[in-house]
Amino acid sequence: DAPRIIFKNLAINGTDMYAQAGSPLPSFCLANQAAVILNNIRFDSMYYGVDVISSNDMSSIVNVKWRGGVGGGWLWYDRDYSGDGFYARGIFASQTGDMQVIWLNRCYGGRIESCVDGVYRFDRCKAISLDSIHIEGSPARIEINDSNVGISNSYFHITKAPGNPSPIKLNHIVGDVLQNYHVT
Repeated sequence: DAPRIIFKNLAINGTDMYAQAGSPLPSFCLANQAAVILNNIRFDSMYYGVDVISSNDMSSIVNVKWRGGVGGGWLWYDRDYSGDGFYARGIFASQTGDMQVIWLNRCYGGRIESCVDGVYRFDRCKAISLDSIHIEGSPARIEINDSNVGISNSYFHITKAPGNPSPIKLNHIVGDVLQNYHVT
């Protein structure tokens, strides 16, 4: 069994922490080959919530409020290989700017559901399911690159202004992507 790192019932404010050299703000967790479980956490003013180096099988994020991502950071950022069995539910991203929530890279099997707002990116992933996602605003909020990602039962509201792009950006798609979604 791979090691597990479990964080529960925390409120973390990056302005109260020291930043790593070269980062605009502190990061919470750097994980390498260990499952990371975030449950009932609030992040404020963080660069990365979890920075994944390699192979974090069976990691999960449940009931997290993300008010970080300042300076281009992400709640969940995978540098190279996400591992298998990723799960996220109940993420609320603050609507201030483009809150970058999840970036999965080479994840083979995952489910993201019941999340509100934020930016999501998938690179070279297989068998990823997004369900009951509610995203407002633009630019693109979901970016899919050379991946198999299914989106169902979701709602996207974009501002009706000239030049606003679609909330979904697709590059080199593998398989079917969209089912039962609504854009207004």
